[in-house]
Amino acid sequence: AVALRRTARAPSGRLLAFGGRPQLRPPSLSLPRGDDARLSRAGVRFFSSSLALFPLGNNTMFSRQALRRAAAGAGGQVRRLSQVQKLAVGGRGGRSTSSGKRVVVFGAGGFLGRYVCNVLGQQGHVTVLPNRGCEMEYRHLHPMFDLGQAAYPLYHGKDEASIRAAVAGADMVISLVGKQYETKAMVPTKRADGTTTRVNFTYEEANAVIPATIARIAKEEGADTFVHVSALNQDAESESAWARAKAMGEDMVKDAFPEATIIRPAVMFGSEDTFVNYFTAGAWFPFTPVVKDGEVLVQPVYVGDVARAVVNAMNSKKAAGKTYELVGPDEYTLREVAEYVYDLTGLPNNLLDVPVGALKLAGDVINNVPSFGRPFFTKDHAIMMATGSVKAADSPYGGLDALKVEPHTLEKIGWSYLHRHRAGGHFVLASGYHKDVKTD
Repeated sequence: AVALRRTARAPSGRLLAFGGRPQLRPPSLSLPRGDDARLSRAGVRFFSSSLALFPLGNNTMFSRQALRRAAAGAGGQVRRLSQVQKLAVGGRGGRSTSSGKRVVVFGAGGFLGRYVCNVLGQQGHVTVLPNRGCEMEYRHLHPMFDLGQAAYPLYHGKDEASIRAAVAGADMVISLVGKQYETKAMVPTKRADGTTTRVNFTYEEANAVIPATIARIAKEEGADTFVHVSALNQDAESESAWARAKAMGEDMVKDAFPEATIIRPAVMFGSEDTFVNYFTAGAWFPFTPVVKDGEVLVQPVYVGDVARAVVNAMNSKKAAGKTYELVGPDEYTLREVAEYVYDLTGLPNNLLDVPVGALKLAGDVINNVPSFGRPFFTKDHAIMMATGSVKAADSPYGGLDALKVEPHTLEKIGWSYLHRHRAGGHFVLASGYHKDVKTD
């Protein structure tokens, strides 16, 4: 016998039939009027924040692609959502609502990554942060997002299936992947080609092959936008293997995703940097090596400005396919930066001029000692120290201003994280940097 379907009547008055069981459908959304508007806005905020929870998979519910698919009617016609419906689904943006965009950030656990994540959290983007499985890599990112706004799937740079699973359903992808040294293991291991090496990821793999793989998969998965962070010192003809790998990475990413936006920041400063903190750490050693008597020019840029520029480029259709070179507003010599640090912290000035060749040799030795899993100095560091980090006067590429970012100076930001190195902490004033403070 064929069972008849039962039909139930929902409170909205519509007839519903689903699998022989009564189902309820809420009344259709209507625009509130009069005194009910305030209560409705509060309800929409609650509703939109609760919709931030999403499943990880190809059928991600709240990405723009999923919304477009959900809005498609019979015959492939797309039904546009009303302003009220958009508000209910995505909210107005902000840390406690959803912008309706799904962003995937590779390399989020690094120096620049935490600042990029903070900006994404401020704008209410649902964010996927692939990681290699160590909770220490991403636990500091949790406070940057509201509950349910971020997910942390596992991936491996050489496992395309894990990359594809993380990218699936993404509207935008940001690649911050890169290393300033070749990661090594204590014990040599065999590679797939049969060779034995301590190196896990070479310069080329970390700075070119993996970003290009991510770009290719993002293109295949239908991502609208791809932003790749390179470096101002990228140079295919450089003596530095790191700089050559950065240039290779740009070319490979462009081949895989022609509309990709390339960001080239100069040396960055910030609380967790290895630029300014190089001098604070070196103060505890007999000397801090510099080359060319510290007269090499740098144009350091604040990491927070770079992060905002990356997100602005991601949000701008005009940035697609373009390259930007981001530098700070001022030029300094390395010696000037060091003297600023020593004046601000009270640490001893122990700079020592060392020939470039000797410093490169020392970097090679440090990099190849098995006990150093993460070398604090390499040959490439010495080469970059001798090269400097300044934007060419005739550069055709836009900077922070083109991405609507107001730059911060080193003097403005430096005090916020350098005062911790003073014997008296922030209670001790530094001469010349507190002009607004009156003392008797």
